Amino acid sequence: MAAATASGFGPSRTCSRNARGTSAASAWRADWRAPRGWKDVRTWHSLERELALDARHDGRGHVSLGVTLRKPGPDWDGTAWSARAVFMLEAGEEMAGFAADLTYVISTGGDPA
Repeated sequence: MAAATASGFGPSRTCSRNARGTSAASAWRADWRAPRGWKDVRTWHSLERELALDARHDGRGHVSLGVTLRKPGPDWDGTAWSARAVFMLEAGEEMAGFAADLTYVISTGGDPA
């Protein structure tokens, strides 16, 4: 099974800092260093919501990172496809590595590997 979607990146309406995806990832990377991480859910989405990220810090050194892909365009009848995966990251180096990779992919469109 294979799926592809193209996503336009721009300012988020839900990111607490109203940042671009690269800035959102950098903010999440910096915030894990707070004594207990953060309390709320940090979210970011592309302009047309075909890509959405959400991050939750458990206060014990881990971040659950949700990634949702969905069909571009409106979904008036509720039949558009979507896929969601949740990853557990260590709030330290794994989160920093994710933020660096996401920044690279968004700014260049390339594969960080």
